[in-house]
Amino acid sequence: MTIFEPENGAFFDHSSIIIQGQSTNSVEISINNRNIFIDENGIFKEKYLLSQGNNIITILAKDKFGGVIKKTLELVYE
Repeated sequence: MTIFEPENGAFFDHSSIIIQGQSTNSVEISINNRNIFIDENGIFKEKYLLSQGNNIITILAKDKFGGVIKKTLELVYE
């Protein structure tokens, strides 16, 4: 799984961000335990609201065999 945006460790001065990436061979992707839409090419793009301060976002991609890839983003909303 590749996360296109945002970069891990990024700082924001606004709460609304876009999390975008791609995961090949995944049948399900979730952001903080909430399933999101993936297109036929494995591309995902989801709006996300940050809380004030530090935010830890966990992105899980599951394949049809039960394998899981986990990525964690640590973002700051000032």
